[in-house]
Amino acid sequence: MTCSVLFAELAKYLQDLANRDGFDNQFFKIGPLSLTLSIAQGCRNLDMGAALAHDNSVNEVSAHSLVGSELQAGLTVYVVQFSDGLLRECLWPFLTAERKVIQQLSGSDYAEQFFIRDDQRKTIKVFDQKNGIGLLAFEDRDLLPSWELFSPLREFLHLRALNQSCLLLHAASLVSPDRPEHGTLIVGPGGSGKST
Repeated sequence: MTCSVLFAELAKYLQDLANRDGFDNQFFKIGPLSLTLSIAQGCRNLDMGAALAHDNSVNEVSAHSLVGSELQAGLTVYVVQFSDGLLRECLWPFLTAERKVIQQLSGSDYAEQFFIRDDQRKTIKVFDQKNGIGLLAFEDRDLLPSWELFSPLREFLHLRALNQSCLLLHAASLVSPDRPEHGTLIVGPGGSGKST
């Protein structure tokens, strides 16, 4: 089975699962980027969209109201917990692939379709720009690092930005009240003292 077929099957399965089980959907627009966060019922208590919800959430929408609407444009990031059923079966090629096979799966389409498996944290992330999906699947909530609980979209936003020829920067800005049309953008890693 080819890489494209694996990703396409996963995308179709996730879309069908969300429609059938009534995932919670929230739409975000950040500059030119748009994405939908689609959270399975069992993951609702994780508050996954908290880092973006205050300033960027357009509104909450049901899975049915997304169909055929402009809000479906961009990327849909699904958040699901592993089960023993069809999800695990659908993810099996990704869960069992050796590192060498992962590179083969990625191939020349690395920027548009790839996945990362973290065996220690029992998670898998899939980014599939071709089919318009991202996936964060995890086995145990307690194994997730704190940043995943509140901002799982960060990596997906960066990947989406790169695919849209945008660049996201970690920065602070300084603007004088006397000249609000001019400002200084201070770029640097977190904790480097930009705000100070």
